[in-house]
Amino acid sequence: MLFRTVYGPELKVIYQFIQTSAEPLTRNQIVTAFIPLLHQGEVVISPQNVEDAISFLISSYLIEEHDGMFTGVNTVIPFHLALLHNLRSVELGVLDPKHPLDTQFIALISTLFMFPDALYADNLHARANSLDEIKKLGGISKEKIQAWKRVMQYLGLGYRIKRGFLCAITPALLLEIIATMPNNTATLQSFFEHTLMQFLPCLNRIGDVSHAVRHPMLYLAETGHIKLSTLQDSPQKAYFQPDNLRQIMREHMNAIA
Repeated sequence: MLFRTVYGPELKVIYQFIQTSAEPLTRNQIVTAFIPLLHQGEVVISPQNVEDAISFLISSYLIEEHDGMFTGVNTVIPFHLALLHNLRSVELGVLDPKHPLDTQFIALISTLFMFPDALYADNLHARANSLDEIKKLGGISKEKIQAWKRVMQYLGLGYRIKRGFLCAITPALLLEIIATMPNNTATLQSFFEHTLMQFLPCLNRIGDVSHAVRHPMLYLAETGHIKLSTLQDSPQKAYFQPDNLRQIMREHMNAIA
């Protein structure tokens, strides 16, 4: 299940530990490796966080379990991009959800922020549990919504603010996704449909780019990382209304600190 009480950074560490192991690992080997050891005395530390991370990584198709042994799935892109891609694939049904609620993990970004074009939602727990899709599945606890917010912030999809969440894609994450484009130049329609939306939802109810993505893309254009332009007499869909932009070009792709 994806709605686990995880934090974010431990997911990458545990994934790398499993993926780089010379041989498959047992659950006990993984849990034991991440329980701190003290030289003096004994301390009892709950392994639940490691267990939750293992469950999350299985549900996101980044580790596999066969006969009680765990292996990591090789990826050709950075961990956080591979995780976003798989979470989105679960939402879209490309990958089968391990739990019915798993489809809602990234869908919350679309339903509460992208589609209504809202940057901030207060009392996220109440808002999430007001959705029919989540009501039918029994709801989500406050603890799990808090964990969701931590993972979204870790991945670069926004920021936790008290009870709410500010959805604003970081320019650094967006630049990394743009780097996966097969060519330096693409129409915006192709970029959104075949590149960006493989990682996260990005369009609002009228089919234009949502503000959570619009602002960081314009920032990347202003700083010279990309170029956004019109294409006269092009049949391709226009975005960034009223500017009617239709093309994206990679320029200076140096990383953003």
